[in-house]
Amino acid sequence: MNFKDTINKYRYYDTHSHINSDPLLSQSDQIINECKNQDVMMNAIGTNEIDSLKGLELSNKYDNVFSVVGFHPECIDNHSPNECVSLIEDVIKQDTNKKIIAIGEIGLDYVCSDVDHQIQKEVFINFIQLAKKYNLPIELHIREAHDDAIEILKNYASGVKKVVHCFNGNKTIAKKYLDLDCFFAINGIATFKKKNEELIEALSTTIPLEKLLLETDCPYLSPEPVRGTQNTPLNVIHIFKKISQIYNVSISKLEEQLKLNAISLFDK
Repeated sequence: MNFKDTINKYRYYDTHSHINSDPLLSQSDQIINECKNQDVMMNAIGTNEIDSLKGLELSNKYDNVFSVVGFHPECIDNHSPNECVSLIEDVIKQDTNKKIIAIGEIGLDYVCSDVDHQIQKEVFINFIQLAKKYNLPIELHIREAHDDAIEILKNYASGVKKVVHCFNGNKTIAKKYLDLDCFFAINGIATFKKKNEELIEALSTTIPLEKLLLETDCPYLSPEPVRGTQNTPLNVIHIFKKISQIYNVSISKLEEQLKLNAISLFDK
């Protein structure tokens, strides 16, 4: 079943989960089957060649799982920029069922990654080129590096579809990404009771519903009302309800629009 047919089969879509790595990997069969029963599909996100391959394996096993393959900036370690891309291209070449729908998560992290900023930029650019080669969108991990990321996207990512994963910036940053025709993936941060005021303002005033996707980033960032527990793709339902309130749209309208957005981004 292709992507468009699959997304129309399910009500909810978690576009960014780490179901393919610990601690969720050992529970993945149970969680994915429960998600099927609750009308949830998901993307399994790669942070290196190992969990990228595991995500592909899960996507081949389950119809409600699709695969996104890449290198997180924290996982580059001692790999050269060319080696990072080569390892992920090897995974792409194993995708006989066309379950890989994007390159990611890739980007820049100037907080948690010890990798030299220039090397991060080289890896980022190389993955953009890989996305162009295979006609795939990119899922972006950007932390305290928006200016450099936006400059790279302007110079290298023309014609590439892109989504800013875990967006929690203000309306000024949102406008800069909108000018590059980016989508925005919103997660449990939108449900928090404090320290998300700028994000809520950006959603309310700047980011159109037509540019929105939802994600959990599980096992991290569990949304209210289950904050403090292990996050899973099932919790995308809580984020869905919050977004319907912020945008003042009906559940049915939100379902329809989010599916259209995902098809526009991920379906070839």
